[in-house]
Amino acid sequence: ADSCRALQSRLQQIAGGDSAALGTMSQLRQAVTSAPEEPVNHARLAGFFLHHEYLTEALALFERARVQRPQDPWLMNEIGGLLSRAGQGVEALGFYQMALQVNPDYGPALINTGGILNALSRHAEAVPYFEHALELSPADPGVRFFLGVTFMSLERYDDARAQLQQALTELDDSDEARQLKEQIEAALESLP
Repeated sequence: ADSCRALQSRLQQIAGGDSAALGTMSQLRQAVTSAPEEPVNHARLAGFFLHHEYLTEALALFERARVQRPQDPWLMNEIGGLLSRAGQGVEALGFYQMALQVNPDYGPALINTGGILNALSRHAEAVPYFEHALELSPADPGVRFFLGVTFMSLERYDDARAQLQQALTELDDSDEARQLKEQIEAALESLP
């Protein structure tokens, strides 16, 4: 009983007792109670806890969502993304890798795994993930950009230059491509 009271007291401190935040938490908890078999409800409540820096509670709910849908690489990749945006790189990496255990060719998880490994300064480990993503999508300039930047971090400048120059040739005229083109050109200019 004491541990339940302590937990309740801790959870009521979310957002400094802000009644709107507490109301949101109550609605999310009600959704979990109403449909406990729905992993998205657990993930939403976990996202709320993560936003308010209650990592332990968030991880428990994310794990519950994963257990409910263990063969869903999209869900695990999305959970990894939430954790990554909250600055929880190691935990995010775990969910990205779980997504790849389910589907080793799941492109978003390959790219996100490589990206989080780069963020964790584990550049050499990132290379195979980007290379595999490139095998699956050989004309994707974004993947080539990520691989090129990873090569730059490893001081493999010739490899970086080759990937970045090839990425430039694969761009189209969309707004998104223009933004990527600027990033690629900046990366090329920074090469020694």
